[in-house]
Amino acid sequence: MRVNRMCRAALLICMWSIAFMDVSCKKSSGEGRDIILVLDTSRSMIGQGGKNIFSEVKNSLRKFVEDLKRDDTFTMVTFDETVVVRPTVTRGDDNDKEIINSMLSVTKAEGMWTYTMEMLRNVFKIAHEMELQNPARKQIIILLTDGLDDPPPAKRRDRFNIREAAKDYVGKEWYIYLVNFGDIKNNARFKEVQTEIAKTMTKHVTLIEGGTSPQKAVAEVQQTIAQQRESERAISWRSLVSAIVVIAIVLLVCAAIVMVSKRKITGSLEYYNYTLLDPYVNTINLSRFGRKEIVIGRSGADVNIRDFDSRKPFVLKATRVKGKIVPRLVLPQGVGVEFVNREAGELLQDGDMFKITNYCFKYTATS
Repeated sequence: MRVNRMCRAALLICMWSIAFMDVSCKKSSGEGRDIILVLDTSRSMIGQGGKNIFSEVKNSLRKFVEDLKRDDTFTMVTFDETVVVRPTVTRGDDNDKEIINSMLSVTKAEGMWTYTMEMLRNVFKIAHEMELQNPARKQIIILLTDGLDDPPPAKRRDRFNIREAAKDYVGKEWYIYLVNFGDIKNNARFKEVQTEIAKTMTKHVTLIEGGTSPQKAVAEVQQTIAQQRESERAISWRSLVSAIVVIAIVLLVCAAIVMVSKRKITGSLEYYNYTLLDPYVNTINLSRFGRKEIVIGRSGADVNIRDFDSRKPFVLKATRVKGKIVPRLVLPQGVGVEFVNREAGELLQDGDMFKITNYCFKYTATS
């Protein structure tokens, strides 16, 4: 029973290792990413000093779309006075990229207001729902904005508050990229937002300054995501190797347990007091003990021999030799053995007869 429990425990460890390996593999690039692209479409995104940067932003995003990996999902969210969530597209073939590029092409920065708080509520909810659908995937939020918070008149009280927006999503493993397309001096405010997100929601938050070069900013996002993929792939391989090592160890332990459990003495033992004129011959079935060690002696032994001259018992111990289990004689100090049929040895063979003190023993192996 104890051996069975040990084997079951070992098998459970093995199953856990396999499950862990499976989850680790799924968390690698094979499961893809849920990418949520959030684009500020208020008029302020046209740019500073009369320069329209919105077209540059869209052009740089086309390169980003081109680099989407198979099985990535892409959800585009635009916001100004309202929040618009486009249908999610799963990257498969080139047609899927064309669908995403079409959504980008028709997007314009014409909004009168910038309702940031409503956008955050929607985006965090989308990421949360995607995470619930498939916990193995990574959620990536890319927010491209000039950082202005200017809600519509009817919503003036609903000002940007990252702590309030993130209160239901504490401890997430989402990756958030804040790309500032506004004045460089706004970076100080963005830095505060970055710090607050890291405190309240996720430690994976990156701030990127993109006011001078939208193309460079989006390329930096791409590079960071690519590095993240490589890092996770390396971690996944290390987890895979660790899991394989654990499984190998568990299987070896199982094999050892099974081998030990099978190492039991079999056969029979005849014994009699050869100093008597008409001794009575006893026969004991060694197999019935189901043990790897059998103690033979005067008292407190597995096989009791009351008139055995030696006060110390001897032991038959199951030993594996060339794949077979044979009994080995283990004698106490000061007690000798004399083999009748051959030279003395520790390992018993079928038909061996040997004398210990006043008793003669004959071992018969199980056929």
